[in-house]
Amino acid sequence: MSTQTVPVISGTVTVDPAKIAEFQASTPTLVKQAWEFTIEDQGDYEFSLTIAEEAIKRQKTISEFFAPTKKLANQLHKSITQMENDLLAPYEQVERLIKDRRFNWRQEQERLRLKKEAEDRRIAQEAEQERLLEEAAQLEKEGEKEAAEVVLEQAENVPAPSIVVQSFVPRQSGSSIRKKFSYRIDDETKIPREFCSPDPKKLRAHVDAYGMQANIAGITVYPDENEAIRTKGR
Repeated sequence: MSTQTVPVISGTVTVDPAKIAEFQASTPTLVKQAWEFTIEDQGDYEFSLTIAEEAIKRQKTISEFFAPTKKLANQLHKSITQMENDLLAPYEQVERLIKDRRFNWRQEQERLRLKKEAEDRRIAQEAEQERLLEEAAQLEKEGEKEAAEVVLEQAENVPAPSIVVQSFVPRQSGSSIRKKFSYRIDDETKIPREFCSPDPKKLRAHVDAYGMQANIAGITVYPDENEAIRTKGR
């Protein structure tokens, strides 16, 4: 089995420390101004937009500075990850193949174990019934008719004994098997209410359509604003 690997993109990922220091030095002043600024009248409200716009401009400058470096780093990461995946793929396939075959063998051994348990219970149950029948016959022979009838009734209702056959699967160091149960949904309409959850998509659509008048029992609708500020030239 052959695999193709992509060539590693050459390049050096570097970040100019002087530029980082410049960004860091210009930050405290604006942050301090924002924390100390309060809106008390219409003029303050209008000027507050200037502060927000300045913050957005600086975000854009920083993002543009990092963009080429991030692009190169992403290309390098993608190239290296693909090469790693190509090299790992055959071994992962081998692991899955062997695990599947081991699982199938364990399943078959469990089937045989359960079959032997059932057979051993049947044999033990029949042996106990035979013993009780012999005991009833002996009591009948001795004239203990009532006792014999009680024993005969016991023979008819002999429960299957609890018998556990040890697993046929050997324990191996280096192998740890954790059993769990999975499930599949066969009919959604039959699933009890306690196992169902509200559909967020349906709720979202209804709230978007009706807003505060959505009127859905069990939920509270509230206004949630998000202001978008576009700076000049952005």
